Amino acid sequence: PASAMNAATAIYASQEDVNAAAAVLQQLEDEYQQNAPVRDVMAKISAIGEVSLESASAIAEARQAYDALTAEQQALVSNYDVLTAAEETLRILIEELPVSASFSAPEITALSGQQVEIPVTVSGKFEAHTLEMHIGYDSTKLTVNEVVPGAILENTSMNVIDFTTTPGTIYVGALCADAPMTGNGIDENVLLTVKATVNPEFSGTTPVNVDVNRFVNLPVGGTVTDIEVHTTNGSVNASLPEYTLTYTVNGEFYAEQTYAVGAAITVPEYTVPEGYTFSGWVVPETMPAEDLTVDAVLSINVYTVTFVDGLDGSAIAEVSVEHGSNVTAPDAPAHDGYVFTGWNGSLVNVTENRTVTAEYSLLGDVDGDGVVTSADALTVLRMSLGIIAKPVSGSLDFSICDIDGSGDITSVDALLIIRKAMQSA
Repeated sequence: PASAMNAATAIYASQEDVNAAAAVLQQLEDEYQQNAPVRDVMAKISAIGEVSLESASAIAEARQAYDALTAEQQALVSNYDVLTAAEETLRILIEELPVSASFSAPEITALSGQQVEIPVTVSGKFEAHTLEMHIGYDSTKLTVNEVVPGAILENTSMNVIDFTTTPGTIYVGALCADAPMTGNGIDENVLLTVKATVNPEFSGTTPVNVDVNRFVNLPVGGTVTDIEVHTTNGSVNASLPEYTLTYTVNGEFYAEQTYAVGAAITVPEYTVPEGYTFSGWVVPETMPAEDLTVDAVLSINVYTVTFVDGLDGSAIAEVSVEHGSNVTAPDAPAHDGYVFTGWNGSLVNVTENRTVTAEYSLLGDVDGDGVVTSADALTVLRMSLGIIAKPVSGSLDFSICDIDGSGDITSVDALLIIRKAMQSA
C-alpha cells in the first residue's frame, strides 16, 4: 500500500509539471502572435536597404506600419533607428535635387477602333503658379472624346482645357493664385488623362507630343522663375483587331485561319475525293470585324442509268445510282417472237451516266445470223432426231430452239421454224 501511494503521488507531481510546461508554451505562443505586427515592421525596415530616391515608397510603408503599432509594440522594434536614419537620408537627397519638372506621355498599345486613356504626368521638385502647354496628336488617327484633369490641375484656382477649337491640339492652361502646384521630387502626378478613340481603319504608331510653353513660379513679392522643364513624348501603337475564320465541311471542322480586319482572305486547299462534288466555301474578299464560320457541302455524285429496249428503242426505266454503287436492272419487256438475251452494259461500279440496252434474239434463229431460215429448221430437226446434241435445257440456245415453249426440242419446233422462214422470205 505504501509503494502504491508513493507511485500515485509521483504520477500526480509529473502531471502538474506537464500542465505547467503547457501553460508556459501557451504563454509563449500568445506572445509570439501578439508580436507578429512588430516582426512585420522590423522586416519592412530591414528591406529598405541602401537609401535612394527610389526607396521613398519602402520608407513610407515602414513608417506607416510603425505608426500603427501600440506604444508597447513600438518599444519592441529594435531597428527603429534604421528607419529614422533612412528618413533623414531621403530628406537630404530630396533637398539636393535641382528644381525641375518632367512632363511625359506613355506609349500605349491598343486595337484599332478601341478607346484609349492616355495619362499625361508631371514629376520632379517644383513649385509653380502658371502652366501653359499643348498636347499634339494626329486627328485623322485619334479622336479625342474627353480630357479629364488630374488632382494637381483640379486644385488650381483656374484651369482651361480646350480640345475642340483646333483638331490635333489640346490646349492646357492653369493659374494658381493661392497654393502653387508642387512636386516633392518623388511622386509622379497625373496632370490629365486624354480619352480618345483610335480610328478603326488605322494601324501603326501615331505620336502624342507634349510641349510645355510656360511653367513658372510667381511667388508673392518674389522673383519670377521659369522652372526647368523636360518632356517625354508618348505614342499610340494601334493594330487592327484579329478575328477567326472557321471552315467546315458538312458541318464538321476542317480548318481555321486568323485575319486582321480588312485583310485579304485566302481560302485553304481541299482535296475532293473521287466520286464527290465539293461546293466550295463562299467567303468575303476581306476579313470582317467579327468571327466567321463558312460551311461547304461535300456530296457524293449521283448518276443516271437509262435502260433502253434494244428492239424498239424505247426507254424502259431511269435509275439514280450513287458513285461506285451497283444498279439493279428492271424486268425486260417481252416481245413476241423474241427471247431476252441480257443487258448490253455494266451494272456494277457506276461512275458516270450510262445507257444499258436490253438485247433480244429471234426465236428460231439457231445460227444467230439475224434471220430465220430453213437451215435453222434443219438444225432443230437434227437435234430432235438425236443426230446432234441439244443445248442445255434452260439455256438461251435451248429457248431459241424451243420455239413452241414445250420445254423440249422436237420436230414440231423444226416445223414452226420452217413456216416462219417461209413467211419472212
